[in-house]
This record gives sequence, C-alpha cells and structure tokens, in this order.
Amino acid sequence: MKITARLPVYVRGQPVRNNGPRDILVSTDLEWDIPEISMSEADVAFESFNAFVAVLDESDPLQRRSTLDAVDSHVVALKHNGDLYRRVSKPGEAIRFDMAYPAGHDHSWEDGVGTDISLPTFSFGGDEERRHRPFSLPVFKQHLWQLKCNSVLDTTFLNHETWPQSFPAVRDAADLGQYGRRNSVSFEDVLAKLVSYDDKQLEDCRRTNVGHMEKFLLVDGQLWMKTRPPVFKVGRRYGSAHKPAACVSVDFAPDWQDTRLANAYFGLSAADEAFDYARRMCDALADRKSGAEAGEVVDATCNDHIVHDPEIHAYSHEPEELRRVASGLAVEARRYLVRNESWQERFGEDAVNGVFRAYEQVRATNYVLGEYGDPSDWIESNATIWRKTRRGNSTYGFGSVALGDLLIERAIGYDENKPISVNAVQLSGSAPGRN
Repeated sequence: MKITARLPVYVRGQPVRNNGPRDILVSTDLEWDIPEISMSEADVAFESFNAFVAVLDESDPLQRRSTLDAVDSHVVALKHNGDLYRRVSKPGEAIRFDMAYPAGHDHSWEDGVGTDISLPTFSFGGDEERRHRPFSLPVFKQHLWQLKCNSVLDTTFLNHETWPQSFPAVRDAADLGQYGRRNSVSFEDVLAKLVSYDDKQLEDCRRTNVGHMEKFLLVDGQLWMKTRPPVFKVGRRYGSAHKPAACVSVDFAPDWQDTRLANAYFGLSAADEAFDYARRMCDALADRKSGAEAGEVVDATCNDHIVHDPEIHAYSHEPEELRRVASGLAVEARRYLVRNESWQERFGEDAVNGVFRAYEQVRATNYVLGEYGDPSDWIESNATIWRKTRRGNSTYGFGSVALGDLLIERAIGYDENKPISVNAVQLSGSAPGRN
C-alpha cells in the first residue's frame, strides 16, 4: 500500500531575523510502501480477553474515577518474521498518515512530564484512545523528549520557545492545540528562511522517520505496528489526596521513555516484583507531615490472557528501569549545573564530567530506532549531585523525597546486578556539552 506520510522534523537552526539558533519543529512528507500480508502468514503471540476501564463517580463534581469495570476486549499481539505487532487501526477505519503532530489540547501524550501522577491505563483500557492519535506519535514523542532534555529552562511546555511562531490560516484553528498548527508547515517551506541548520540532526530525523515507517504492516487490510511486549505496569492512581493508591495493570511496554519515573514496567514473569514495588510505592507516597496514609494496591491485571510465545516472558525490565532513572538524574543535574555554574566547583571535575557524559548517553538514545545509550555508569555520583541541587523535577518527575529515594534505590540495585551490555551506544572522549 503506497502512502504519503507526514512526519515531524526537529532540528536546531538559525532562522532569518533571529540572533541565534532556535529549536525548529515542522513537518515533512515521506513516500512509503507498507507491506501487506494475510493473517495466515502471522502467528498469534498473545491474547487478552478482558480490559479494565475506569468508571467515573457521577456524584463527584470533579468526575474522578471511583471504581473499575471489566469489559470484553480482545487484544491480540501477532508475531511476524520475529517481530511482535499490535493492531493500531479499527475495522473499516480509513488509514491516514496526514498528521505529523497531535491536534487538540489533550496533554496526555506528553506523559504528564514533571509529575509523579499519571492517568492509569487499566489493562488495555486506553487502547481505543491511542488509536485516535496520529500514527506519527512515537516520532513526535521522541523529538519532544529530546527537546525537553536539551532545554535548560525550568518549564516543560516549550512550544512558545520553538520556531516558527506564526502559521498559515487553517480552518478550525481553535481546535488545533499548541502543536497541531505545525502540521501545515513543512521543512521545505521554511528552508529558504534558514540561515543555517544542523545537517546531522536533520539526517538523524530522516533516519528516524524511515525507521518508524518500517514498523508498519497491513494484515488483511488493517494496520499493525511493531510493539514491545505486554508487561505489568505500576502507576499511581488518582484517588484521595490523603490515601494515594497504586494500580497494577497490563499494557504494552511503551516505545518511548516514560518520564513519570514513579511508573514502572515489569515483565509478565515478574508479577511478585511488580506488586512488591506497588506496595513500596504506596508507602513512599504516604506523607506523615500531611497525614496521608499508605493507600491500597489496585489489582487491574486482567489475568484472563494467554501467552502463546514464550519469548514474551523473557522480557527483561531491569535495563529499561535503570535507564529511565539514570537518564532523569543526568538531565536534571545537567540542567541545574548549566543554569548555576558556580555549583560546579562544589562537586569536583570528575563528578561534574560524569553528569555531562551521562547526558550525552541520554542524547544518544532513540527509542524509535531502538538505539540506547547507557547513562547508568554515573548513576550514584549523579544522584548525589541531584539531591544536593534541590532535587530538580522538570523534564522528569521523581515525586516526593521518599518516592525519589525509592526510585534511586531500585535503580542502583539494578545497576549493581546488570550484565555487560553489547547493544548500548558507547561514547568516548572528554565530557562534551558543558557550555
């Protein structure tokens, strides 16, 4: 199936009438041919027959979730040529790749950056919502994450800092949200207005776009996408401020970096570890000063599922959980040290270099392409610096003091037991990016 896919572009460059480089967010089109197969050419690797969805409390003026309901929902993962796929279109739905950026004012695709509270997905209950988002969303999330990691500002809503700022008139512009207008501006449109731009970054964008499109497959006319395996997800559940709870559910492992670090993901063979972490998270969320109690652990794991492919059970969650916390420490410590250079003298050259080297490993990570840097070598020294520099929560959300300490304790434990990685992107040389 031949299509034209509109995809995001994020590149640093200097537009005309600007005194310096800007973060440029625009679109580009890519001609692509999606392979087509029949269902008989793929194997069913995983099935789930129920989903938990949230029920709103109609008597609550804030319409908060009160209970969970189990509903019929047949979720399937297929395996084809060694790769796992999940369905991303509905029967009879037009397959459109004409949006590079999500429209509207729903910030949930930003992953609640900067907070430890997340909208929980109750065992595939969020899959329908995910289908209404653009198929380019993983690329956009990768770019937005990179942009926020690169920024030294204290805010995470950076659209007002990106270029261009003005856009052609578009119908229903009021509904396009803060990023939707960028669908109407291509890199080719603005190229003549750029004094210079980062050629390598642009090439990396193009490589990312190609890698993203290679993940799609048409199976009997429906669109499927390569996915990471189903896992247990533990996240904070909305509830009483005086009794915060944790929810354990089942979902596909995210193909981006979840910066709400209180969220944790565990392989389907690690149920005991997932529930133990959920209990420890509830204890950490309990705040003696405010009188909050440790809340309950909500089991929304939807056990009515079948794992047909044993490789799903082989998913190792430790490297990803370690990577997320190590990345958060590197990004937040680096942001503080760049904004407050006088603090660099307090920690010594080796410790400060560790922050910037770890940060370069974060920059080398691309979830769309499956390329992962390893910032964990400096996790302990970076944790020391992060704690002493006021425990920054900007791009990443560590939560309360007790919760942040729990996250770091777990990550350091994983680091002490990690095997030598052969897939990590290794960088060498002196610590770059300090200015």
